[in-house]
Parts: sequence; structure tokens; C-alpha cells
Amino acid sequence: KSASVISSINITYGTNWRAFNGTEDLPKNCDFLITCTDTVLSRKLILEQFKDCYIYHIDIGNSSESGQIVMGRKSGKKGVKKIPGIFDLHKKLKDEDVRHSCSIFDSLSTQGLFINSLAAQLCGQMIFEFLEKRNLNYHGFYFNIDNGWAKIPIK
Repeated sequence: KSASVISSINITYGTNWRAFNGTEDLPKNCDFLITCTDTVLSRKLILEQFKDCYIYHIDIGNSSESGQIVMGRKSGKKGVKKIPGIFDLHKKLKDEDVRHSCSIFDSLSTQGLFINSLAAQLCGQMIFEFLEKRNLNYHGFYFNIDNGWAKIPIK
């Protein structure tokens, strides 16, 4: 998912953003940290390991027919408002839901064929709007293939 989003942004803006699979060779600082992992525990470990390295954290997660994209921002300089991230919005997340790999072969048993690409496209659209407008009135999506989706408003 991250590689798909990053590739589209690089093509559109001529940037040189990079996607990483795992934590090796990650940069020591970045504007956006996008996590797309299978477990709550792995999200927590990544955020703890890189807590001082990013400004915005975007979490992308999904099941077979639903998911979320949540962009949070740490409070920083004076006057910079914190935007709640995935663990701020869902304080009681537990690491019980261990899924198969995000590889196409492994994920088809628990995810629809296009659910990962839908999540990546929604995330990419949100980043595109943020870069174009330099502002958003929402910071994510909840989506369900059966019921549609809803933007998460910034309050």
C-alpha cells in the first residue's frame, strides 16, 4: 500500500519519496510515516522506534471488506495543533487480530482482491489533497465495501 501511494506521489510531484518494507535503512527523519502492518503490536513497535522521526503518521489497515486510513500529527512548534492518530482515536486497540501477509497470494484468504488498492488510493487522495491545498478538514477515512465510507473530520 505504501509503495503504491509513494509511487503515485513521486510521479505527480517529481519527488523522491521512498517506501520501505520493514525497518532497516529507514531515514532518521521524515515528514510522513505510513504504516501498513498486519498487527496492532507491529504498529506500536514502529511508532515507538521512530517516535522522534516524523511529523505525520498515516496508518492504513483493512479487513476483507472494511478498513481505515488515519493521519495523525504530533503537536510540535507553538501554534501547531495535534491531530489525533490511530491510537488516539482507538485507545483500546488490542493485538489479537493477526492476519496473513499483505502479499496477494496470502491475503486472498482473508481480504478481497482489491481492498488493499482501495485503501492505498484513499490514502493517496488524502495526501494529494493535503499537498495541493496545504490544509484538510478531515484526517482520514473509515470505509466498508458494503456500506460506503466516511471522512474523519478534524475537530
